[in-house]
Amino acid sequence: MDDITWVKNADEAHQYLETGARDVVFMSYDDTLSVALEDGFNGTAIVWPVHGGMLSLCGTVDPSANKSVVGIDTNTGYARALRYHLSTSLSPEEYEALDWVKAGATELRFQALMNGSLDATLLNPPFSVLAEAQGLACAPMAEMLGPFQGTVAHVTRDYLADPANVACLQALADASAAVVAGLRSDPTAAVDALTSFYNTTSDTASAIYDALWQPNGLASGLCFNTSQLAGTEAIFAWDTKLEVPAKRPWVQDIFC
Repeated sequence: MDDITWVKNADEAHQYLETGARDVVFMSYDDTLSVALEDGFNGTAIVWPVHGGMLSLCGTVDPSANKSVVGIDTNTGYARALRYHLSTSLSPEEYEALDWVKAGATELRFQALMNGSLDATLLNPPFSVLAEAQGLACAPMAEMLGPFQGTVAHVTRDYLADPANVACLQALADASAAVVAGLRSDPTAAVDALTSFYNTTSDTASAIYDALWQPNGLASGLCFNTSQLAGTEAIFAWDTKLEVPAKRPWVQDIFC
């Protein structure tokens, strides 16, 4: 487990998980539901939460002002949350006028938004804060979505069957939790690192840092929050008309 692959979109992440081509796949909880209930892949397991989405709608959605090009990754994932929000905040005519563009993963959508090929898209930190620093409006989605589970760590059930793999996962989970704890305990060092890494101002880096600790921010531990899971499930069910099993067989809280 020493190779890192940055995917172009969530479909690629689905394939890596379902084929077992990667040991651990990080993607949204909506994608968990998509893999299990739409793709019919029964071999997935999620083993710890990463964050609650931290989503903001950046740019402008206003079909009457010719602002109707909305970027999404794929039809799954955070796109469902965006469809839910816009379908309830726009008139039916305005919603039907939207041009949905599959523009790839977050950093690709950020680039498309900044070069003007998209009018709006969902972003999370650092990209939402960097977009605001460039003068774009970004509206936080936390209040509209309520409790919401964003990214989670996925493996296959076959992978979990090997105790050596579980030990490796434990080490990765503990290391992830330690990084979060370190960021939280030393804000000055964290902001300095963010300033350098993103080549930005300390004010922008501070805003990125602050966004990590909002209620929809980084997970404070390795246990899943059932209200966050339920929030994402409700949007998935609204969009797909599929029932989500109450037992959640894919949730494996083994590090909780």
